[in-house]
Amino acid sequence: MIRDPLASPSNSQSAVNVTSITASVSVITPIVDSGAGSLVLKGAGTTALTATGANLVAAGTLSCTTLTATTSVVTPLIGTDAAVQLDFKTSGSVRWIISGTGFLIPATDNTLNLGAGSFRIATIFTPIIDTGTTGSGILKTNVGTTVLTWANDLSVTVAGVLSIGGVLNVSAVQVVSTRRTGWSATTGSEIRTNFGDASLTDTSQALRALVVDLKAHGLIGA
Repeated sequence: MIRDPLASPSNSQSAVNVTSITASVSVITPIVDSGAGSLVLKGAGTTALTATGANLVAAGTLSCTTLTATTSVVTPLIGTDAAVQLDFKTSGSVRWIISGTGFLIPATDNTLNLGAGSFRIATIFTPIIDTGTTGSGILKTNVGTTVLTWANDLSVTVAGVLSIGGVLNVSAVQVVSTRRTGWSATTGSEIRTNFGDASLTDTSQALRALVVDLKAHGLIGA
């Protein structure tokens, strides 16, 4: 049914009821209404679009400049055929962009989150984590507790305890390994300065201080 927009809805002449319209060029009308049934749009005899109530189903590819939905769009594929970016909006503003080269980019710098405290992404597989700026990078847990910070000067700061399962290397040279055990408690005096003439007493007290300090650092122990 094609309605005349200039006629009153109550006027019986405001609509033309037809089973189908075949046009070789175009049909210009502000309203196409199927009445009680579904509205089917065909191309070359093949169904392209079917409208049932407020639902629109495309049989093939739906190409448009902008697709606006008040509730949802159910489709297995959203994309562009040309090398142009695809924008995702909420509340009228672009939030995320898929560039023409396939990069997922936030529309504004350092403002959007991926996931939330109670809605986490299970696993992220990536070979590189890059802050992309001259500032620091931060690893956090418990929704805001800083665990580790790395700076542009290549320094790394650990807020708590750093546990290493193997050895600690500096410039490919091992400096710390697992704890060496078998050291019993020592007794006597300790000196860490003024070794004097390095007498046997001074050497013994300095050695005890060294053992105490190494045990305190955890490099040696019982």
